[in-house]
Amino acid sequence: MFTAVHLLPLYDDADHAKYRDRWLHSASGQALHDKIMEMIRHGAGEDFLQWEFEAGQLGFLENMWDLKGFQIQSETLTFPDGDSFEAIQFWYAEFWHTTFRNAVFAAKFRFAHFYGCTFINCIFSFAGFYGAALEQTHFINCEFVESNNFTNYDLKTVEFKDCYMPNRLFYDCRFDETTIVGDSVARPYRMNPTDDPCPKHELTNIYKGIKEAYVAGDLPHMGRRYFYRQRHAATRHNSQTRGQAIRGHIEELIAGYGVRPLRPLIAMALGLAVSIGVFLTAVPFTDAFLLSAGALFTFGANTEALKALGFGYKAIYVLTAFFGLSFTTLFITLLAHVSFRERL
Repeated sequence: MFTAVHLLPLYDDADHAKYRDRWLHSASGQALHDKIMEMIRHGAGEDFLQWEFEAGQLGFLENMWDLKGFQIQSETLTFPDGDSFEAIQFWYAEFWHTTFRNAVFAAKFRFAHFYGCTFINCIFSFAGFYGAALEQTHFINCEFVESNNFTNYDLKTVEFKDCYMPNRLFYDCRFDETTIVGDSVARPYRMNPTDDPCPKHELTNIYKGIKEAYVAGDLPHMGRRYFYRQRHAATRHNSQTRGQAIRGHIEELIAGYGVRPLRPLIAMALGLAVSIGVFLTAVPFTDAFLLSAGALFTFGANTEALKALGFGYKAIYVLTAFFGLSFTTLFITLLAHVSFRERL
């Protein structure tokens, strides 16, 4: 369940102020910020802070991965192939109106805020986003490989377009109505592009995370959409037995897993057509139509025509009535479930 950031147990106002202010409130902090920013503009890279940290040239940094509270604003950064930010601690960091192209992030973004950013052709590997917000941010042709996660992140006007997402990304997140998560592409673009395609058995979990995020954002119609996709994927790729798969297909066909109320109506229309077809073999169309409709909707029209028909036709009439009663009840139940839940 999504929790407001200030209520999270790991969040600390004092740490937030400490790590943010150390870059801003002294000439030495600003100079160090500019120095590191210049290193990032030149491609950063694996352990790019190590040599100068060990030489004692990076001031107040606590270790060679420490970029807590760092700010990157109004930059367009293109990185060479290879590691860009390995194990960097971007805790309480802020990223504003910046484009990252071709970067590789194996970093931790605890309580890091993003606004107006774009990530293009980037790789995220063992990257963790925890307890902050993404706003007006776009991920385009990115790859999320090897244990990435967005946990308790608030996403507003965020887009994931043509990204490779082989596993569940979102845990306890919240989406607004302008956040869009496109389907994963089949294979990564840069990291082992010849590997097996995105595993189908992971789709159930992937859709579950997206569903929960839309529900947390008070968007039940989007939650229903991804609940359906979650169950649809589970039936096809996670069924343990043939019987379980068959039950799943039946639930999908007649009820849309409880979120598609039109499906019972379609089934009733088909049942009416079949019943009319059977009665047409014995009586004219008007009588067949009235018998079938009267049975299906239980108002008993033209039942006197049954007296001249054999037992088989009487049995079809009873079955049609049972079918109509069952599917009318199912339709009303699903419609109420969907309609009233929309207003909660």
